[in-house]
Amino acid sequence: MGMAVTGLSTGTSSSLSHQKIGFSSNHSTGLFAIFDGHGGIEIAEFCSRNFEKELKQNHSYQSMNYEQALVETFLRMDELLLSPEGKQEIAEINKLYPANVS
Repeated sequence: MGMAVTGLSTGTSSSLSHQKIGFSSNHSTGLFAIFDGHGGIEIAEFCSRNFEKELKQNHSYQSMNYEQALVETFLRMDELLLSPEGKQEIAEINKLYPANVS
């Protein structure tokens, strides 16, 4: 099974923060992702910390419907970022990158 998810880049690499994740699973699949920081370094870091866990917990992923699982997991990241817990994690991440705070 092969799939790639890409987005358009509008910034330069010097203005972006890149975070990476990668894993392989017992489903004979793997994931490599680069979160390019268009939402800021804290969003890239948040996604790198949470995406794999949320993907693996996703029902569509467990049913081997990988395309749907990716869509659902990206939407889940948005939900998490807006949650009180997500906002707290973003605040904690910003403490690690103080020059990033506006």
